[in-house]
Amino acid sequence: MHFGDDMTRRMGRFSPVIMLEILVAILILATGCTKHEKAPGFEETGLAAASDWAPELEIIFVGDTSFGETYDGTPELLAKKGYDYPLQKVAPILKRADYTVVNFESSFNNVAVSPLAKVKSWVHQDDPEKAPATLVKYGVDAISMANNHSMDFGIGGFKQSLEAADKHGLTVFGAGMNQAAADKPLEKSFTFGDGKTFDLAVFGAFQYIKGYDVKQHFYASDEAPGASRLSRSHTSKLMRDYKSDHPDAFVVAFPHFNNNYRWAKEREIRMAGSLVKSGKADLYLGQGSHCLQEIRRYKGVWTAYSLGNFMFNSPGRYRKFKDIVPYSLVASLQVAGDKGERARVRFYPISSDNLKTDFQPAPASSKQFLRIVEKLREREGDDPDAFNKLLRAGKDDFGYFLEATVR
Repeated sequence: MHFGDDMTRRMGRFSPVIMLEILVAILILATGCTKHEKAPGFEETGLAAASDWAPELEIIFVGDTSFGETYDGTPELLAKKGYDYPLQKVAPILKRADYTVVNFESSFNNVAVSPLAKVKSWVHQDDPEKAPATLVKYGVDAISMANNHSMDFGIGGFKQSLEAADKHGLTVFGAGMNQAAADKPLEKSFTFGDGKTFDLAVFGAFQYIKGYDVKQHFYASDEAPGASRLSRSHTSKLMRDYKSDHPDAFVVAFPHFNNNYRWAKEREIRMAGSLVKSGKADLYLGQGSHCLQEIRRYKGVWTAYSLGNFMFNSPGRYRKFKDIVPYSLVASLQVAGDKGERARVRFYPISSDNLKTDFQPAPASSKQFLRIVEKLREREGDDPDAFNKLLRAGKDDFGYFLEATVR
């Protein structure tokens, strides 16, 4: 789409069968639109039409991702339908992106028994060969392991995760073999068009929970592996110092909270405020709730407290939690001009209730989109006019979206 040689490389990841499935999905989803169009019921959202400038670079961010091989019934599903199956309906947006960042909420290993099996209700483990190979085939480039499942199979399982990721060309961030490695952001420099550049830095970190520290040893130290510890002081300083050294970089906060099936809590809101105000983040994209959370603007910076799930093969508990909506968000950072002088973010809602989608997340329908917009508007908080005045809506070849100007 935007890079010549790089796009050819990315297209080469897909087999002819997968490419055919993607093309069919695009034709179904596009319904005749080439850029974007007013969605059915557009006027009912009360939002302005989306912008129509053409991006030169697209970077996708998605939330909680796991093939779910430790959940009852999921191994049988994957054995019957294959590892491609759960990604088929979201493949079009992965295919068109230039770079994709995922919160990988599991570990790549084949350790027989988790040392935390009697401590945690759920321990996550994905096949160290099939899982990373499939993610790469569908266009995933980088994975954050700053979450509450990266160390589920101990140091041995974590080391195997790093080895599997490296073997398949996945960049790991937010966790590492020591604190310095865990705290290091994902860094990526893009060149496009006539010598234009865009520098990206993504900071992954996992909310501090005493039990994950004392009993489960999830956080990295000078001598031990684990996740970067999310802290208003520490994480903000890491980001602020990086921004000082790299003033042209676009910095994304990508933290993980252990707040399942709920709207954002006050601690998440305060943390986002700190990472924006003190940490100098240009965009805040949280994860961990398994459902979308509020989208708000703070100090001029757009904040999605949680993107929710992407492809997360568990049965889910959406029916138990009635206040939330069983949908998640794919965030698309779209850039044009040198150093990203023009940038926007589009939030594409996807259905997340696997019991309704048969374990195939898919773009939201027009009716679902309107429901999501109304629910997000209800949750707008202290600046109710921001949602109506600053967010736009539209539909493109992947699906319906909300749009906000970043630069």
